[in-house]
Amino acid sequence: MFYDTFICGWRAGLIRSFLLSLIALIVNVSVYSWLFSAFSAEAGTASIMRSSCGRVRGANTGIHAALNILSTLILGASTYAMQGMTAPTRQEVDKAHGQGKWVEIGTQSARNLFYVRRRNAWIWLILGLTSLPFHLFFNARVVANEASFDVRDNSTIIDLLQDVTNSSNLTDYVRMDAWECMQNYSSGFLREYGDVVAVSTQLDAKPPILYTRFPQSYISSDREHTNQDPYHWICHDFLTTNSTTQNNDAVRCSIELAQERFDSGRNWTLYGNTVSYCLARRIPDICELQFNQWLMLGVVVFGGIKTIVIAYLLIARPSHSLRTLGDAITSFLKDEDPTTKDMCLVSSKQIRKHGFVTKYEPQIFTGSRPRWLTSANTTEFFSTIGISAFYIVVLSIALFFAVQGANGFAFSSGLGVPDIQSLASFKPDDTGSSGIVPTLLIVNIPQLGFSILYVVYTSIWGKLLIAHEFDRLTQAKKGLRISERPRGMQRASHFFTMPSRYALPLMGCSAALHWLCSQSFFMVRIDGVNSRGEIDQDDRLVRLGYSSSGILALIGVALAMLVATVCIGSFRRLWTSLGETSMSAVISAACHPGRYEVEPWLQEVQWGDVTESDNSGDGQTARHISFTARLTERPTVDQAYT
Repeated sequence: MFYDTFICGWRAGLIRSFLLSLIALIVNVSVYSWLFSAFSAEAGTASIMRSSCGRVRGANTGIHAALNILSTLILGASTYAMQGMTAPTRQEVDKAHGQGKWVEIGTQSARNLFYVRRRNAWIWLILGLTSLPFHLFFNARVVANEASFDVRDNSTIIDLLQDVTNSSNLTDYVRMDAWECMQNYSSGFLREYGDVVAVSTQLDAKPPILYTRFPQSYISSDREHTNQDPYHWICHDFLTTNSTTQNNDAVRCSIELAQERFDSGRNWTLYGNTVSYCLARRIPDICELQFNQWLMLGVVVFGGIKTIVIAYLLIARPSHSLRTLGDAITSFLKDEDPTTKDMCLVSSKQIRKHGFVTKYEPQIFTGSRPRWLTSANTTEFFSTIGISAFYIVVLSIALFFAVQGANGFAFSSGLGVPDIQSLASFKPDDTGSSGIVPTLLIVNIPQLGFSILYVVYTSIWGKLLIAHEFDRLTQAKKGLRISERPRGMQRASHFFTMPSRYALPLMGCSAALHWLCSQSFFMVRIDGVNSRGEIDQDDRLVRLGYSSSGILALIGVALAMLVATVCIGSFRRLWTSLGETSMSAVISAACHPGRYEVEPWLQEVQWGDVTESDNSGDGQTARHISFTARLTERPTVDQAYT
């Protein structure tokens, strides 16, 4: 009973889909209710965790991994239901064949929407539209907010005395040598140390006051001119001495450059003053984990709609749709389709070109073994490869500009870690919902693209695997794999819509792409904090962050999917040259056994020559090929078949 209800058949898969979507809805509603009641929100955003940046980053990564797993399951459940909505009934197939048209069997096809019930088409559309919010902001509900501390840099003895004298707690300052000072302050976002006093022992030291703050990122004596290099002041003397009008902005300070030019701090100078050591103010390492109420509410609402639709499909009167190759063969063996009679070797390519209203002449069996990719329609196959290649090219262009703009620092930060060299903006900084929501939507557009990529790959592999199943039936007798409860020698459909050895890698690659995408393109919210621990309202930003390492990993996974699909599709061969065996007309043409059989669909069947023995294979008299439960012969090369 448990096997029949939850494991076997399409309806069992629909029950699993409903349970997954219901569990996800309950989790989302529970979490949203708890967050809404437990945390007060400002401009739609609330802080749910305030701790060290390391712990917040760890929690953020873990939450996003869980969100990606949950979203993969939800979208998988939705995709399963959507594929069921595009599956035609036998009546719909007969109607299409009567018009000289065909439908797709066993794969999710937009073409079928023109031939199935209008109700099914609307349900398919609703399920597709309710998936958009999951693609665009499912991962964006929870974001990490980091604090970056302003820095005042003083390099004279007088300023040192004033600053230390005015300090309410002398233990706030930590003494560090010049090299240690360089290392700790060569960071775009300061989290451990704030104000720094660079101490010079020169008696004739000049008194410049240096001030730096991000996002303005300026370091100058007049506090008006900006420099995109956040720690330019460390290398100021070297860069000023060696810069030219052409390359001044191109050369940026780095810890490697400072180490080389200032002998690891032993001859470090600031504005001509030799630095002996630094006094750095210790600051608390604080970050926040925040969530957006409106984005979470959107996910809850659309998730609820999706669950209701799938529940409706469960309680609605089931339609006996042809969801698998076995379903179609069973139906056509039960009731032969006269529109495809005498077409047993007519290929999908011929049907696409000439239709099948006009009777075909007998076809010669050539014995050729076409490549596997031909079973998915060459145009559609290479369109999928083209889409994948386009994504890879776009990512490569993004990586090129990311590396070029980082001036050697592109791979200095890890996945999902904001870096001052890897930020972009498309609107003025706004830390309210009016700034956060548009930024999150822009950041998550690539998620939608990768979901489309998953759909087209699933469609192509669905067709390839139907051809593989058809091909196996040409080599040996096997029970038909059907979507309802099996009887006789029939077999149950796959737990997924395709064999696990193909479904799991596809789902794994999709989950990896979505997770890497969330770690490669993300929203960065930074609150600038002054030396008194107060948030500087003029120093808060919301930007698009990106990770060159993540983009490179995305390219690697997408390229691996492309290469694997092309190689497997190109090198594997089929035993028949029928082409797209997911085409209903091709399947129907293969189901004319020629004489009465007792329920062959309940027995093991095979595709082969079923001509009576008294009809010799002399090449002149046309013979016949069909699925049958009887013994068959292998088709004869150069023999005509009808």
